[in-house]
Amino acid sequence: MAKERSAGLDAMFHSADAQVLPFEDESFDAVICQQGLQVFPDKLGALSECLRVIEPGGQAVFCTARGLEENPLMQAQITAFGRHFGEETTGAIRAVCGFPDPDEMRSVFEGAGFEQVAVEKVILDLEAEDGFAFVNGLMMATPVADRKAAMNPADRATLHDDILKGFGACYDDAALRFPHSANVVVASRSV
Repeated sequence: MAKERSAGLDAMFHSADAQVLPFEDESFDAVICQQGLQVFPDKLGALSECLRVIEPGGQAVFCTARGLEENPLMQAQITAFGRHFGEETTGAIRAVCGFPDPDEMRSVFEGAGFEQVAVEKVILDLEAEDGFAFVNGLMMATPVADRKAAMNPADRATLHDDILKGFGACYDDAALRFPHSANVVVASRSV
């Protein structure tokens, strides 16, 4: 999808293990990671590898979701998935919110050798005028997408309703308005 959307841009795409990046030392002036660090099995190793490929004076910018209690979207999915498909299907969604502590984040960046590590809590207020359409699209990008597709229409509708009800006051029977709470880390490599 990134390749399709970057048509006309001077961009290259590589698929690689974050802990073994296929790039020369000091190849980039910045590394950006959106919602990935929390699922890396070896966070320190991956960050050390990111530091290796950043040139002196370069920066790393990482964003990870904060806890479930701050993210109604993930709460609604976990509750509905657990009810309809079993608790074992909630692990991937829980993992998205699995690295919420800003002090722990700062510590792992510093442990990897980054300097001037700043962690900021950022809350985005998201809005979907058609809550049902939003949930329908969202379900296509979840670990239970195949199981949802195999459901009969009545059960699928019940699943959608359960997710929307899980948003609580963030859903007004038409639109969704909910916060997404994340930590954004900006860290530098020394000159």
